[in-house]
Amino acid sequence: IISANLANAINEHLKKSEQIILLQNRRGYSLIQRCANCGAIKNCQRCAIAMTYHRTDNCLHCHYCEAVENMKPVCGECASTNVECIGSGTQRVKDVLEEQFPGISILRMDMDTVRNKGAHEKILRKFHNAEADVLLGTQMIAKGLDFSNVSLVGIISADIGLFVPDFRSGEKTFQLIYQLIGRTGRRDKSSMAIVQSHNTDDFYIQSACNLQLEETYNRILEDRKELNYPPFSRLIKILFLGKKEIDAKEKSQRFFSILKKNSNIQILGPSLAPIEYIAPYWRYQILIKCKKSYWQKFHTWIKNSISFSELENQNQNIKIKIDVDPISTL
Repeated sequence: IISANLANAINEHLKKSEQIILLQNRRGYSLIQRCANCGAIKNCQRCAIAMTYHRTDNCLHCHYCEAVENMKPVCGECASTNVECIGSGTQRVKDVLEEQFPGISILRMDMDTVRNKGAHEKILRKFHNAEADVLLGTQMIAKGLDFSNVSLVGIISADIGLFVPDFRSGEKTFQLIYQLIGRTGRRDKSSMAIVQSHNTDDFYIQSACNLQLEETYNRILEDRKELNYPPFSRLIKILFLGKKEIDAKEKSQRFFSILKKNSNIQILGPSLAPIEYIAPYWRYQILIKCKKSYWQKFHTWIKNSISFSELENQNQNIKIKIDVDPISTL
């Protein structure tokens, strides 16, 4: 979890009584619980995503619907007792640091530690007053902070989020690294940033480490132009939410049968959304790419081609959400 380079840097800066900011963009202790025999991953019973182990209460948490389940030492698929928690969140990183650097003082800042009113300000005030050596947190510590005694920043795993099925995933990774690096080097003292990654040759990680803002901007524009994503088009996400999967699927297919009659748009889907189920709804989606010059005409076409009864949520078992130029396609 802590590379030799980062460990040596932490040790050197602690010796000089300088402070450190470390980012791990996942809360909890371990990212997933997996069976070593069959490979099954423990998913939330209400959502189609892996549950995260939190050591503070020894339970599994869903970070979407906030469901909590007790840890079970038996695989729900094959009944094997050979289950393991793999990956690392902020809780585990904190434990590793305290074990590796006895006497170190760490403030952890993530959604679990800032739930109470004023907790956010309290943590930052303590760090500002030099009551801790390290500020460890998720992306909420990556921007807007300026501490004069911080001379080292580190990212435990820069790969988190890099391969999310969203056309902005690389861009968001770049932003996070670039912003965190900006938390140091603001004073005369010698400062450094260390980024840990399993994909060190990735363009976005390389360009963020080299602070190549303009080059990255141009690359993103080139990629978006080639794939006809905004700002070279209007992107519309239509999300179909159904308490029964078949209802959401059929509704999305009914919309597709209407939309495909329009030769002026590009349609992706219908398909299961990347996060296919968030309690209590199954999620299907259609992505539409539309030329900017056709946008107003398309709006009129929609009005004339799809009845309001299709869009109205008269049936409580089916909901439709339309998002123009969404910030996420998840």
